[in-house]
Amino acid sequence: MSVPAAERRLAIVLLCCLILVWGLFWPAMKVALAEIPVLTFRAACAVVGAAGLFALSAGRRNRLSVAAADRRMLSLAAFLNIFAWFALTGFAVQNLPAGRAVLLAYTMPLWSFLLAMLVLGERPSWIRAVGLLTGLGGIAVLAEHDLRRLDDSATLGVLAMLLGAFLHAGGMILQKRTAWSTPLLTQSAWQLTIGGLPLLVLALWLDLPNLRMPGWPAFTAAAYVVVFGVVFGYFAWFRVVAALPATTASLATLPVPVLGVFIAAAWLGEPIGWRETLALLLIVGALGTLAAPIRTNRARKAEVRL
Repeated sequence: MSVPAAERRLAIVLLCCLILVWGLFWPAMKVALAEIPVLTFRAACAVVGAAGLFALSAGRRNRLSVAAADRRMLSLAAFLNIFAWFALTGFAVQNLPAGRAVLLAYTMPLWSFLLAMLVLGERPSWIRAVGLLTGLGGIAVLAEHDLRRLDDSATLGVLAMLLGAFLHAGGMILQKRTAWSTPLLTQSAWQLTIGGLPLLVLALWLDLPNLRMPGWPAFTAAAYVVVFGVVFGYFAWFRVVAALPATTASLATLPVPVLGVFIAAAWLGEPIGWRETLALLLIVGALGTLAAPIRTNRARKAEVRL
């Protein structure tokens, strides 16, 4: 079913907001993880995020139960979008500089690009394909220097972030191709609940004996990540994915790592130089390809209601 023009316009506005929110997200997570154990932090993100989305869904008078036909796919989506993504990225950010972590996280458009062709039958024009490669080239320019100088913990962090990016891309494609009967806010809340429950169990088991109250900088950064990065972020992202082609949504998030690098430099004192400037030019150029059309072999767009 085709997506109404008003829904597409709203998705573009939400996508612009997400770029700003997620640019600050990764440096904020680095600050929070300096004082909060990773499992505890990510479990809190899931629990508080789920509560916020359930409240939003109830406020719209949606049903809060999951349709029987959605339960199997919802559980798989929760594993990919929440449990794997939260656990792997939390570990990666703990072991990498924030700027490097966000760069590796945004290899996700490449995996989404490939999976969208294989699963959704999307056939992007050559201009859009060049744009994706150009944007990823900008990320590679930023990452190449650091990736040649990794210690063991950083290597594990890199591998964790790349695996998390691949699995999250698969979750996005799954979200796109499923004809959901459950309202968007409700399914997002249940994904956070299902994916966050094992994180909570692990946090209570491993972190509880050593928990301490974090200082205000870490607490404020954690609150930002939970409220804006998780509650608003997941609500807006699933809305964007439902209304726009998967490759468009992925390509349009490419400014996030650039913002993340510059914010990390200003906030955390991480180095910045000519590589960041060149990457910015490449990624801005990539965004110019967004007007190019997409050809699809088959359209499988589900009507998603809030």
